[in-house]
Amino acid sequence: MEGGALFDSQFLGGSFHWWMGQIADDSTWRENINAGKFESKQGIPGWGYRYKVRIMGLHEQSTDVIDSEELPWATVMYGVTDGSGLGNCGVTPALRQGNFVFGFFMDGPQQQVPVIMGVIGNNAQTLLQKFTELSGGMSYSGISAYAESKTPKLQTLDKCPDGDLCIQNPVGSEEKGDNRNALKVAQNGLAAAARGLNSAAPSLSSISSNISDGNVYTTTDNLMKTAKELRDRVQ
Repeated sequence: MEGGALFDSQFLGGSFHWWMGQIADDSTWRENINAGKFESKQGIPGWGYRYKVRIMGLHEQSTDVIDSEELPWATVMYGVTDGSGLGNCGVTPALRQGNFVFGFFMDGPQQQVPVIMGVIGNNAQTLLQKFTELSGGMSYSGISAYAESKTPKLQTLDKCPDGDLCIQNPVGSEEKGDNRNALKVAQNGLAAAARGLNSAAPSLSSISSNISDGNVYTTTDNLMKTAKELRDRVQ
């Protein structure tokens, strides 16, 4: 049934708006994606894999009219066997600058929330530019994935080292309690060892005096006695 103040017939289903476009210079979107491991979710710079896309018929070819930085963010749609990222189940999109992609607008005629459904394959005989639309090339033409971007990657500072994503399992209340108990036991053990060393100081002093006097046998007996006392105190 269609109707009611909360019903929006233009949102995902009322009307389906296709689009086709080209992924912009990667300097406009690569900082949105982690270069490697991250310690916590607060260290993630952006919302997953998103790309700046120049959409044909909506955005002019010239960057003088609309700069690539001002293009909308396009998220990626995955297959059901790819996973969503939850439970460490996910895949990495193999999309690069210059790729021609297609999809739909999730917000219908508003055309502000593009979703990438697929990528158009590239022919090995296609002529590709060595520059992107921001470094001297032209939009809506073949652009190499290795084309020189506005800001070369070597000039950017990675927020984290290269590598796979590192996901930490959440710690439950029981595990936290076990960790606190283990820490308390370790602290008590260190305190007992410290007390044993302090009380053994006079014995160690007498041992040093015997060594300086050349009384080797007495020194050995005292060492064994002191070691036994330390062991008993720590236990």
